[in-house]
Order: sequence, then structure tokens, then C-alpha cells
Amino acid sequence: MTKNQTLEALGNQLDSFYSLEQVIGIIKNIEESSSKKITIDEITDVIEEVVCYIEHNVNEIVDLDNAEFEISYNNQLECTSVGINSNEIRDLLIDKFSGLVQEEQEEDQTGYVESECN
Repeated sequence: MTKNQTLEALGNQLDSFYSLEQVIGIIKNIEESSSKKITIDEITDVIEEVVCYIEHNVNEIVDLDNAEFEISYNNQLECTSVGINSNEIRDLLIDKFSGLVQEEQEEDQTGYVESECN
């Protein structure tokens, strides 16, 4: 039973007063939720994976089609603006951090985490 289910059960009671036994029984049935605590090592691993991905997939990250150039002093061509595909980076971060939560859920169910290589 979750907290919301407990509140609903209490709200459905006809009497406005509850016995001590009823309250204790309901509280004992509340499921404790576990929250994943991400470690510094896991954050560092995700950062390293993202940096590696960016280094090896520059063409997917950098928007070369919309790069802006100017001709400057001595007719030198300068790149003044290059956009990046922030959606690609955002999706990668979401995927990597979601993986950490899924690993925690798998560990809770099986007692161990299966190693996944990139």
C-alpha cells in the first residue's frame, strides 16, 4: 500500500475517529519507497561517456550547415558562429542517467547488476 492508497483508505472510513489498531495496521501496510542515490563515480562515468560520444560524433553534434563565416582583416576567413545539436546531447544524458535508475531497479529485483558495455 502506498501513501496515496493509505490516505484514500483513511478517507473512505465512515467514522471520524480511528482506533489505534486501525492506524497501526494501515501504517504497517505502507510500502517504503527506495530512492536511487547516484554516486560521484557514476556521474563521472556518465560525463566520460558523453564526452567520448561527442568526440567521436562531432558531425551529429555540430551544425555545420548553419555555420557563419566572415571575411576579416587581410582577407582571412573566420568562423563566427557554429550551432550545436543540444537535443542530441540532452537525449544522451537522459539515456545515460535513466540507465542508472534501471540498473538500480534490476539490482533490487535480482540482487546484482548486469554489466552493460557501450
